[in-house]
Amino acid sequence: MQPEHVMDDRDVADHYWDGRTERAFMFASLLNAGVVLSLGSDAPVAPLDPWVTMAAAVGRTRDGRQPWHAEQAISRRSALAASARGRHVVAVGDVADLAICEIDPFAASVADLRRMPVAATLIGGRFTHNAL
Repeated sequence: MQPEHVMDDRDVADHYWDGRTERAFMFASLLNAGVVLSLGSDAPVAPLDPWVTMAAAVGRTRDGRQPWHAEQAISRRSALAASARGRHVVAVGDVADLAICEIDPFAASVADLRRMPVAATLIGGRFTHNAL
């Protein structure tokens, strides 16, 4: 699913599907039904940035607007897992493909998630980006 499309499509959906938009982008309902979500960007249509995707799934807003169908927002933990092949923790023995963030994504505001500062990335345990 591409949560940023919620932001892109909300005005068109409200115009053409007035009174029926509560059935669009039902992330929370799908999770509650036991569906395993996989989040993506649909790049280049939406930014190829997992933090923008997570912000849209968590906050269902951007540009200071009110959240659109906030009842369908999902938790940061669920959004991270849906963005990372079902994982939201690292355990001993895991492959070290990691992003090290400058702020805690579980405490960050939705606006901060949209511009998440990434301090370092590791692929297979090797640094591929290091701003530390």
